[in-house]
Amino acid sequence: VGPGEEEIVVTFSVQRSWKGVSVTTVEVVTPATRETCGYTDFMKGGQFLVYASDTPAGKLSTDLCARTKTRAEADDDIVELGPSSIVGIESSTFGRVKGHFER
Repeated sequence: VGPGEEEIVVTFSVQRSWKGVSVTTVEVVTPATRETCGYTDFMKGGQFLVYASDTPAGKLSTDLCARTKTRAEADDDIVELGPSSIVGIESSTFGRVKGHFER
């Protein structure tokens, strides 16, 4: 998400983490519209596999190019990711959306 760009902030209850996330709740930002490559399919209570990167501002960010998907679409990715671990900067997180809002 670029400086001054509208964003959606999504709060997740983390159920499983592979890289970089070691907390039970995390906020992820994404551009506010599909036209700006935002992943806009998040819904409260939905389960998602989120591929996120750290931004220069220290936030986790995802977008349409990051492979983020619903849990129902994520079986192959979860098998490929293997056992959970907590290392690195890039992160993949599987969790349930607690809420989201636009900034």
